[in-house]
Amino acid sequence: MDSPGHCANVCTYTTIEQLSRDIVYIDSIDKRMVGRNSVIMEKECFCRAMEALLPDLQIKEVVTDAHPQITALLRKDNITYSREQCTKESRGPGRAENQWRAEDQWRAEYQWRAEYQWRAEDQWRAEDQWRAEDQWRAENQWRAEDQWRAEYQWRAEDQWRAEDQWRAEDQWRAEDLWRAEDQWRAEDQWRAEDQRRAQDQWRAEDQERAEDLGEQGTSGSKRSGENRLTRHDGSQVTEWKS
Repeated sequence: MDSPGHCANVCTYTTIEQLSRDIVYIDSIDKRMVGRNSVIMEKECFCRAMEALLPDLQIKEVVTDAHPQITALLRKDNITYSREQCTKESRGPGRAENQWRAEDQWRAEYQWRAEYQWRAEDQWRAEDQWRAEDQWRAENQWRAEDQWRAEYQWRAEDQWRAEDQWRAEDQWRAEDLWRAEDQWRAEDQWRAEDQRRAQDQWRAEDQERAEDLGEQGTSGSKRSGENRLTRHDGSQVTEWKS
């Protein structure tokens, strides 16, 4: 027997023994258990009830509403499917007592189903809330990790850029220093060459002066000691005396 009324989210199925009116099985499922297809929830509850009761009870007849899926399912088994048998047998001498007992049992069952449904809904809400919180935590953790990775990457890139800039600046300074040293060496070499040329020129000039002075002194001494001789032919010959 399906729960009274229509609910597209939850289906509660109750199995009652016909003569004693005892509840032998109750099951409640959510449409998320059947792939969010609310049409097959009653059939799923019926299948669960049969799987739970058949190992312990010998079921000869099933009385339920005219559900087409359950009707098609029972055609394959050796179980009688009927809807009028329950009404005929209930019209006996103890009809009122059975009806009162059934009403009390239905009230208790309805209250139990409502409480069970409320607990299930609370549990589902709590599970949904837990899943949502876990998902939020995971998303926040992912965002934080992505942010940390981005910041770490930005810091690394900034550090790499700074190191590249420092290396470039060091290289520029080294190149400037090398150029300055080369320039200093060239200037020192030029100065040394200029100095050598100047010294060579000064020495040449000093030597020329010295030679000039020597020639002048030699000529003066030679003139002071010259002796003119007269040849026999009448020409004069100058004789130098040191």
